[in-house]
Amino acid sequence: MATKTNLISAINAQLTAIITQAKVRLASSLIVDELYPTTYYEDYNETSNVLVITNFYQVGFRYDVSFKKVGNTVFYSGYVWNTTNEIKSGTFIQVVNTEFLPQINKVFYTSASRGQRIGIQGDYFSILAVGVSEKTYFSGQYTTND
Repeated sequence: MATKTNLISAINAQLTAIITQAKVRLASSLIVDELYPTTYYEDYNETSNVLVITNFYQVGFRYDVSFKKVGNTVFYSGYVWNTTNEIKSGTFIQVVNTEFLPQINKVFYTSASRGQRIGIQGDYFSILAVGVSEKTYFSGQYTTND
């Protein structure tokens, strides 16, 4: 994944006075990688974690979310699970990979199961309330900075 500026710079670096097949192939590969990006699966729980895009934020929440960046749009889907014996609310994911950070000074909302709404502001995903031992499913998209 690359930002628009990084992608243009990488292509321009390959287009020098002497253009070889290898340089054209590498520049083309960068474009293909942008068109067909990798999906990252983020899984936070108390025993083992697979985190590339996000970071654990609040005790009592477990989450399993997939992220896919196409151009400057990030598509996500998954669930947040309250593993405590009390109603939980607040921030449950922090985005730490700079290429996946939402646009600065914007707030994005998405609907979730059980009438919930997920808010994304800055680098945080937040939810109003998740019931005891409840899973809330959500999916949506947001725009990153170019």
